[in-house]
Amino acid sequence: MDFLNATRAIEQFAYELMLWVLFYPLTVIKVIINPGRMMDYVATESLKDEKEAYANAMRPALFLLVSLAIGALFVPLTPQEVAAISSSRMGKAITESLMALLLFRMVIFTFFPITGAVIYDLFTPGSINRDTLRLPFAQQCYIMAPYALVTSPCLILAGRGDVWAVGALGVAILWLLFAEMVFFRRRAQFGWPGTIFAAIMVFVIGELVSQTSIALLTM
Repeated sequence: MDFLNATRAIEQFAYELMLWVLFYPLTVIKVIINPGRMMDYVATESLKDEKEAYANAMRPALFLLVSLAIGALFVPLTPQEVAAISSSRMGKAITESLMALLLFRMVIFTFFPITGAVIYDLFTPGSINRDTLRLPFAQQCYIMAPYALVTSPCLILAGRGDVWAVGALGVAILWLLFAEMVFFRRRAQFGWPGTIFAAIMVFVIGELVSQTSIALLTM
């Protein structure tokens, strides 16, 4: 009986993995080309049953996690970079395993979505709570995933002096600001000054948190 259950679990895992292979690139392309439409998609799917939602795309948090995992796998830290980070206690704990590194990056990059969700909730009617943050956070995860896919490996490459990586970071930042403006313009219906300000604040706060976290690794 245990063997049959294990076989079914392996079969289900293999099936889900193949679905990720199929739907991940499709979701990335759709979000990059039309972030506003995908925000509407998240809003629609959030009203469905948990088992039926996101039948033809990646779930928001998983989408962000897979993006970070791809960056970590394709551009791993060199032994010299690992040694430099491991000089501190926190850095050593993070670099001990790929899962710990992914968790650290996930924490950093989720500060962007939660910042966007909180700013949205602050300037829309009603109080801030777990339920009101859920939808804007999920929509922000969709925005953040392509940005994380590019910036997670490019930050490492830029530190090695790669000029193309610096250029890719610039493009990613411009796209993120555009996507954030689409979010606040469509979702919160801000005027253009408020839309631009909110988009910039999401980026600035997210970057401050990420840079502070990275600095703590070398302390």
